[in-house]
Amino acid sequence: GTEERFYAGKQRDIAMDRAGTTRDLEQQQLLATKGLTAEELGLERTFAEKGLKQSKKFAKEGAGAQYQTQLTGLSGQLASEQRGIGRGIAQARAGAESAAGRSGLARGSATAGFESQKADLMGAGRDVTKQYQSGRAQATRGLGMQQRQTEAAYGLGMEQTAATEALGMKKAQSAFDI
Repeated sequence: GTEERFYAGKQRDIAMDRAGTTRDLEQQQLLATKGLTAEELGLERTFAEKGLKQSKKFAKEGAGAQYQTQLTGLSGQLASEQRGIGRGIAQARAGAESAAGRSGLARGSATAGFESQKADLMGAGRDVTKQYQSGRAQATRGLGMQQRQTEAAYGLGMEQTAATEALGMKKAQSAFDI
């Protein structure tokens, strides 16, 4: 009986050593897993932030380019309309002078006709300027909206990255605790 107890004690000691060694190895493995998970999440966060910043930058550049294109088109249209109005005034003046010279009428009626045409053309010029200003304001509002949308998408992406990182850390801590 003594010999059996001796061997049973030895077996127990061996089993306890094995359990302790297994526990130590598992704890080391969990620590390594936790460290690697934290490192992986840090890298994912870094790359996600870089990607979001690039997306934000490109979206702003695209919105700015679109705004400049619209503004250039509106400026060109305004200049073209103004040149047309200038030509119309010159033609009206030439027509009034020609009519006054040919008809022998008093110069006042030809001048009055010219002034009337000039007023009409100037009114058209004001309308064109208003259209230009309205188009420019619309383009500016559109640019502002695109920037706000870009900022919102960036903010959401940053929140998602932080939440993913926090969840990964909780999982790693849980695995370590187990």
